[in-house]
Order: sequence, then C-alpha cells, then structure tokens
Amino acid sequence: MKVIKLLIPLLALWLMSSCKKQETPAPTTTPINQASRGKTTGFVQKGPYLNGSTITLTELNDTYTPTGLMFNSEILNHTGAFNIKHIPLASSYVELKGQGFYFNEISGGVSSAQLTLSALANIDNATDINVNVLSTLEKRRVEYLIDQGTSFDNAKKQAQLEVLKVFGFDNSETLSSETLNITNNTEGDAILLAISVILQSYRSVGELSELIANMSDDLYKDGKLDSESLGSQLINGSQYLNLAQIKANIENRYKDLGQNINVPNFEKYVQQFVNNTTYKITESITYPIRGDHGSNLLSPDVTTVSSGKYSIKVVLPKSVGFKVKVAGSDANTWAFSADIAQNNGWTYTQFDTQGFHRFFTATKDGELDMYISVRPGTLSLEIYEGNQNTPTSTKVITIN
Repeated sequence: MKVIKLLIPLLALWLMSSCKKQETPAPTTTPINQASRGKTTGFVQKGPYLNGSTITLTELNDTYTPTGLMFNSEILNHTGAFNIKHIPLASSYVELKGQGFYFNEISGGVSSAQLTLSALANIDNATDINVNVLSTLEKRRVEYLIDQGTSFDNAKKQAQLEVLKVFGFDNSETLSSETLNITNNTEGDAILLAISVILQSYRSVGELSELIANMSDDLYKDGKLDSESLGSQLINGSQYLNLAQIKANIENRYKDLGQNINVPNFEKYVQQFVNNTTYKITESITYPIRGDHGSNLLSPDVTTVSSGKYSIKVVLPKSVGFKVKVAGSDANTWAFSADIAQNNGWTYTQFDTQGFHRFFTATKDGELDMYISVRPGTLSLEIYEGNQNTPTSTKVITIN
C-alpha cells in the first residue's frame, strides 16, 4: 500500500512533464529578407505589354541560380503593370520574366506574336522592378561576370554600361535598367525608349526575338558587339524610322488607356545613333538607273527625258515602307498601267484632278517596278521613305 502511495505522486509529476513538452511550440523558419515578404511591382515594356501577359518571379540562391521557388502572375492592364504579392523568399535575388503580346510603337498596333523579356534584380535595393529590352540584353553578361567573381551589383553596372556603348551611348550616369520606364522623362528613360525603337525597327516579333538573343550571345563574354552583321542590322532599319509618328503612336496608345504622358526625348538618341554609328549600312532603299520599261524616273541621275515610256522602280529592304507621289504639270502629262502596277506590288490612290497626281504605295519588299508614259511638260516626284509623313526627297523631271 505504501508503494502505491509513493507511485501516485511520481506518476503525476511524469504527466505534468509530458504536458509541458507538448505545449512547447515548434520552431519556425523566418525568411532572411523581410522586405521580400511584401510585394514586387513594376512594368513589362517593349512597348507596354498587354493585359493577360504572364510574369514569373524566380528566386535565386547565393550563387545566383534558381532555388526552384517560382511565383506566377499576370499583367494587370494594357500599360504592362504587374503586382506580385506576399512573396516568402529566403534570398534577395530574383529573375523576372515577362511573356506576352505588346504594343508595337513602330506600327502603332498590337504585336503579331508574343515576346519574352527578362531581368535580374536585387529586391533589397528596390521592390519596383521593370522588365525591358535593356534588362534582357544585359542578363547573360551579368551572369558571366558573376561566374568570373564579380559581385552582383558591380556586374549589373558593368553590363549596363557595355550595352549602352553598343548603341553609342556613353552615359556617365549609372543607369539601372530595372528602374527605367518609357513613360518617364529622365535621360535614362529616353535612352531605353530609343534602344527599344532601334531594336524593333520594321522587324517582326520573331526577327526581334532572334536579334536580341543573338546580341546577348555575342555580348556575354567580352561585353562588345563583335558581329558586324548584327551591327548592320541595327542601323539598316533605323535610318528610315519615322520618329514623329512613333512618338504620336505612343501618346495615342496611352491616351486610349486614359493616361496623358510626356514621351521622353528619345528622338535625339535615335538620331545620334544613326548619325554617329560606325556600323555599316548593308541594306538601303535604292533606285536603279533602269527598270523593265526604260530609264527609271526615280533614279537621281534622271532629270530630263523625252516623251515616251519609262519605269518607276525601287528596291526595298525587308519591311521598310515606301510611297511616291507622281504629279504632272497638267492632266495629260503622264499615264500608267494599272495592271502592271498591281502585279508588281503597288497600290494607288484615285487621280487628283486638281493637282494632277496619284500616290503609289509599295506593298512588298524587294524590286518593285511599274510602267509610266510621259508627254511634254514637267513631272514632280515626292518620295516618302520608311512611312514618313513628309517627303524625304523631291525631284522635278523636265519632259521634252
């Protein structure tokens, strides 16, 4: 009986001890980067990406490789804005990747296919991170520099400066690609838009994607664009860009979205690139001295002709727009063959009986020719290269 009385208190002590152990809370894991548990916002821009485009955030570890932790979201509206909330990351470094359709500032319409752009960023430095063509071009170079022992921040700065030099922009201000926005008004924002315009030019989405990938591959080891062919691709189309129309396209796009913006002065940087680049022009609009129907009236060498049959001929690089206004001194100065024009890639307007003229617009690339007959008088040709709204050149031909 004494034994039983002794065991009862011991049993009670054991039960109390067990209960205390069960009440002890299990340890929790707290993310290293407290700020990363909030949200990451920004814009995906070529032109602005469209509502429904996807944005993916991938966590990178201390060797800047994916940890396997990913967060997917969608673009919120047609301005390309995104907002990824409540991100439980253990690292400060992320890769952002945007994929979708975008507004093409050159054509003034929506892209015909989807484009993928990416960015590497330190979210301790900023929770607002933009994804654009600069952040995409620098990405592989940043990764290479990190592999060679350069710190993340220094690799970003070096790669950014090297990419700018490719376009002839030796900007002393250190720019962070992920802070730039084509709707803001800093010099950096203007440079971003200029590079975006130069890259897009008259290219399809597939051609643009290939160009960006090839440039990234060329740049990543030494930070220089060694390929002469890629350099030529940059200048070939840029020389014919209609900068005033591009600006109007962007302003009208945002106005349609209910926003009035001041487009940064990108024009001066595009013009600076066109005027100062050392890249060789390998494709340009040309006007042969002769066509299928005789001397080419578009040729700069042809200024005086006799009554008879002639050609209007132009050779166009891929996707570069072209039109010409043909005006006579009276209604009988000139005539053309509608069938030959249509079969050779031309469309035309109704004959203006006041100005005695028509506009002819190219509908294809390569060689375009058409038949024209002239009688004594004068013939005025206004030439519009690259979809310009004002003539890029004008010539008057005397017809004897």
